[in-house]
Amino acid sequence: MKSAIFALLVLACLPVAEANPFSIVEPVAVDKQSERCLAAVDAKGAAISCEVDYAVTNGSFGQHDIRVPIFWKADEPFSEAAFIEKCRPRLESGKELLHSYRIQAVKDPAQTTPKIQVPAGMTLVFCDFAITVPQGSKSFSIVASYWQPASGEGIPYVPIFEDPEKQRAESAFTFTAFPTGTEHLTLASTHTGKTTVLKSRISVTPKHNELILIRPVKGDADVVPEP
Repeated sequence: MKSAIFALLVLACLPVAEANPFSIVEPVAVDKQSERCLAAVDAKGAAISCEVDYAVTNGSFGQHDIRVPIFWKADEPFSEAAFIEKCRPRLESGKELLHSYRIQAVKDPAQTTPKIQVPAGMTLVFCDFAITVPQGSKSFSIVASYWQPASGEGIPYVPIFEDPEKQRAESAFTFTAFPTGTEHLTLASTHTGKTTVLKSRISVTPKHNELILIRPVKGDADVVPEP
């Protein structure tokens, strides 16, 4: 059942500053048009999957690199093999299923651009993927999926946009979490955009580099009743 839910789910995708060293095609510039994320949450973490639509803003054929930020529990030894086994990062583009060509734990998150807030007890990990944009494409879509372990503060997710200053239709960007076990969910973060906290789900309008923390709790959660 969990695998079926994970497969049906539709993350923040951070463009990589440096190009894929294995690429022989030119990079293209893109702008995120929409992002729809679902998180299936239990006490140990969440299966997160995000469907993201991009418009090609410069170039007609080439490569776009996507960086997916995931958080690893700092008290667990980190290795690429252990990370892949637990977090299972992958990216789908059209009929292609892509695996990360580079996975790196960030030693000093303060040096990242933008500076990403890391929850206490977690280590920031970047997963880099390379997308080949077909000739003449004006747009493309990807689905990025992974398992996010829970931290003491909750289950983190951080959205990143290429152009933080651009005005965007809030309805095109959603992050929705729902419980898969007996736990209830609470929103452990504060936000400048719209939030909805119900017994069956929590929805947040993602804002650039604004950390979302979903906390699974046992017993009755302090939530707004369903209408």
